Amino acid sequence: MRNRVKTQLEAGQFRVLKIIDDGTDHSNEIAVLALNDGAKIVQKVMLTSHKYHQRRKALTEATHAIIDELLGGSRVVPNTYVEAFTPYPAYHSIWGEVCKEPDRTRVCQVVHEYVEAVPGDEWRGQMLRETGGLSQADERCRQVIEMHPDAERIALLDFLTINQDRSARNWLTNGGVRFYAIDNGMAWFHEYPDNDGWKIGCVIDDVLLQVEPWQFISGVFTTSYAGQSVSRPLWWAMGNFDWKGFADKLNAACEMLGLPALSDDWRYSGLKNRFDWMFSWKQFPTADEYRAWHQGSELMTPPEIVASGGKVVWTQIEDKP
Repeated sequence: MRNRVKTQLEAGQFRVLKIIDDGTDHSNEIAVLALNDGAKIVQKVMLTSHKYHQRRKALTEATHAIIDELLGGSRVVPNTYVEAFTPYPAYHSIWGEVCKEPDRTRVCQVVHEYVEAVPGDEWRGQMLRETGGLSQADERCRQVIEMHPDAERIALLDFLTINQDRSARNWLTNGGVRFYAIDNGMAWFHEYPDNDGWKIGCVIDDVLLQVEPWQFISGVFTTSYAGQSVSRPLWWAMGNFDWKGFADKLNAACEMLGLPALSDDWRYSGLKNRFDWMFSWKQFPTADEYRAWHQGSELMTPPEIVASGGKVVWTQIEDKP
């Protein structure tokens, strides 16, 4: 995908269909593009941030796509590639040579295939119009999600990466026929290595798993499948997962972003241990099991500091092209 898309982008062989974010008010530069070969893509160029390590977010986007690819079957993460951003004239012709906020610079980009679907909250609105009541709409959405193989697969990805941001704008659906996970960058952020075994890297909060009964808010997939058995097709796919292929692809993404290899990092170990636990027990963790994975975590403690015993190892100042 990368070579085909990148060649057309740099040659200016595309047209802009929609600007999603324009790089102001702390946003990134995001657009839907139609390539000359007929394909549609979403190009997200990530700008320096005082809050987030953008290359690390891009790496997490790649991780979701790689896991999804290696599980085989129907993909729920659009085909994706990531890389450090290199300027080219065709990009400048759309966005300008400098960012609209002059204190920011372009760091990296996430490019993925465009899918014809709407965000989850818009689907909820469609159900509301059909049912005439919000509670009825939510119940219908819940029933679809709890029976859909795409939803189960997204739940697996989010449990594996401890995704804290599966809001109703970060997944898409075409009327409940298919589900897609997008904007997967807010994972591996709240991770801690000071734990044993498969529990590495978990934080306790009410975003991944809801405390109250099922609500149409963040965490609908993980909440729906917590404590449930892994379906036989997905369990079989987990048993045939290519870990060497995953390490190779993950390290290749790191290289494209100018980051050190992660296949021997504690974050990688934590992900694999969570994967092995769910495969071994043939189930997703219950809410109590998930919250027991790391008792006492504090969301406000930067994981980079905890991970290194006080030394900051992933800093915003290092997040540059």
